[in-house]
Amino acid sequence: MDYSNYFSQSVLTRLPRWQECLHVYRDEVATLLEKRSQIVQTIRYALALPSAWPMVVELMNQLATYMERWGFWGEWAQLLEMALTVSRNQQDLASEVKLLVLRARLAQRQSDSPLVISSYRRVIRLARQMGDEENEARACSNLAYLYTEAGYAWRAEILGCHALAIFNELNYPHGLAHTHNHLGLLYTRLRQWDLAQTHLTQACMIWQEMGDRHGVMQGELNLGLMYNDKTEPITALSHLEQALEQANYLKEQVGIATIFTSIGVSHRLNNAWAEGKAYFWQAESILRPTGNRLRLAHVQTNLALVYAGQQQWATAKSYFQTALELYQQLKHHHYEIATLLYLVKFELDQAHDDRALGYLEAAQLWLAPRLNNPFYSHLATLADQYRHELYGARV
Repeated sequence: MDYSNYFSQSVLTRLPRWQECLHVYRDEVATLLEKRSQIVQTIRYALALPSAWPMVVELMNQLATYMERWGFWGEWAQLLEMALTVSRNQQDLASEVKLLVLRARLAQRQSDSPLVISSYRRVIRLARQMGDEENEARACSNLAYLYTEAGYAWRAEILGCHALAIFNELNYPHGLAHTHNHLGLLYTRLRQWDLAQTHLTQACMIWQEMGDRHGVMQGELNLGLMYNDKTEPITALSHLEQALEQANYLKEQVGIATIFTSIGVSHRLNNAWAEGKAYFWQAESILRPTGNRLRLAHVQTNLALVYAGQQQWATAKSYFQTALELYQQLKHHHYEIATLLYLVKFELDQAHDDRALGYLEAAQLWLAPRLNNPFYSHLATLADQYRHELYGARV
């Protein structure tokens, strides 16, 4: 018997079966989770078979969302790099674009901004070369989200609006929903509440019409974030509870942790310290194994604010310092400045004016080159308020 040929035929037979399985059981997350290791093993074997390549790419596209949500990031990253090598060896530009989008999405979850940017820029170049408007728009939309997180409002708005125009022309609901969502986050950060609500609500409506549970989860989560930022925690909780219902169904672990953090913020804003603390601890227990340092830093910041609210000063200071170090390591200046300003208030609440002044000066040092950036305007206003308070106290 030709065992090599028998093995190859066995792998080629399994690929369409797994594609069918992912389609049939797409809403039965627990069933798919049980079959994950078998699907991954089949893909590993199939990557060595040139005749299996088109089916492998299709199967990886179907599997991607589940691997991202379940948190098997290291394993998935390795598979993507193996597949990208094959696509380049075969000079298959269309498959390379699809795989680059998946790699960028995963890198975004891992807070690896340089890899996200390089991946999406290559997607845009290749997509334009091939006339692939859908993937060009997808990359622009996702870069808009990344630039929002990085604090580049103008770039984010230009890319987001460009993507929205393409998706409108293509009449592509999936892309429209994601781009409305990304623009909603942008305008939330800019504190343009009406625009933020309009885009986020539109995204939720499209996702609901599509029956996209994950999309609805994201949209409701982001509406909750917006209302927390507006200091309307009761309204925020109503949206966050809907997001949590979807996340629990999907077994979206990082999503659950993010929602727990936001629910904790709502309780913190209501001065419900114990409830907030419980949610932050649950979020932390989920996030630590993933290595998602940005979300962990958010949890540390909020735990610090809870302990400060309870006047447990030493514990609060420890959490503030941990969060600050994480933001500095990530070079996330917006959150670093925000944390420094939290520390100003923290010291003012204890009548430690000299320490407060030290943190204020550090914050102003980072703010100085960013005063014309609209993402930082509310932080600059807060810094001015603290400066007047400190110098007024010294008169």
